[in-house]
Amino acid sequence: MSGLQSVLQMVLTMRDDNAFDKGQDWMHVLGVSQPTWAVLLTAIQRGIRKQCKNENFRVSYDSASPFQAGGRYQKVVRYPKFTNDIASWTMTMHLSPQNPLYCGTGKEFRFPYPSPIGDRLYLSHLNINGGEFQSKPYDTVSNHMLVNHNIWVYVRSFLEANELAFMLPSDADKAVPQKLIDMFAFIDYILGEERWQAKLKKEKLLLDDVISKKSAKDVIEQPIERDVVENEFR
Repeated sequence: MSGLQSVLQMVLTMRDDNAFDKGQDWMHVLGVSQPTWAVLLTAIQRGIRKQCKNENFRVSYDSASPFQAGGRYQKVVRYPKFTNDIASWTMTMHLSPQNPLYCGTGKEFRFPYPSPIGDRLYLSHLNINGGEFQSKPYDTVSNHMLVNHNIWVYVRSFLEANELAFMLPSDADKAVPQKLIDMFAFIDYILGEERWQAKLKKEKLLLDDVISKKSAKDVIEQPIERDVVENEFR
């Protein structure tokens, strides 16, 4: 949450203390919920493998956001658009379709968001409590199914972000923000420097610009748009 400069400072300090030598192959980062961080951590992983001569080194990360969104707030997470505008590299969510009138409608209404479970769901699978005065159409199983969908969206989004980011540069620049491409090069460079403190400090504005206030949030909440939902019905 302190930003990329803080993360790189910690990583470089650990590198100087031989924390990434062979046999010390795993670094875990808490609370990563955005594709921008997913690709930046991959760049750090690649840089450490190269500079520390440790091809087994891995960075892992976790996030409670898909569980909180679906299981606690009944919100559906949506895929990023992934354009060369860094603002599009964000997870978004809004309230999942909830209405007791969907209960008992069978296959009349599809769940309009794609995922392995979402492609098989109908709104009657989620809205199982019917009745004119029912305030909570979802039950525990409904929440679990929504969480399953959200987890898939997060995992698939992070995979796609990395697949885009680490193509050949001539192809990556069509879909990856130039800020990120520049930062990948900087991360590779700074991880190879012995006297890195002044050089890292010098690039503070560049580093802060990559992780904006918007992209630093776990997930951006959006109001549901009728035309968008209808277009997602298959």
